[in-house]
Amino acid sequence: MKYAEFIFDNNKIEFVNSYIGMEKVLINDQVVSRKFSLSGVTHQLNINDLLLKTSYKQFANREIEITLISKGEIVAKQVLPTDIKQRIFWMVIGVASGIASYRFLNYLVEIMN
Repeated sequence: MKYAEFIFDNNKIEFVNSYIGMEKVLINDQVVSRKFSLSGVTHQLNINDLLLKTSYKQFANREIEITLISKGEIVAKQVLPTDIKQRIFWMVIGVASGIASYRFLNYLVEIMN
């Protein structure tokens, strides 16, 4: 899912995120950074000491804050709502892991008795 696009020094910078938390940053359609994150991460880009920082507020505001920083100063910032499909995906993962943990622990208790 493409979340944000910035233009900086005649370069198109795009931020793309998958349902499982894989983030990609593209500059002029070329992948320059790829990282996994559930809560946010900083991507070091190869132009003008440029950083792209992401911060997820999944439980509070259900939004993603994407900040472009050049030489320590904020150049651009976008705050976007998270995709509903991504939220549903992680809710299903949470419920499934909770059920699996309960069954496993229940099984261990039965074995010990």
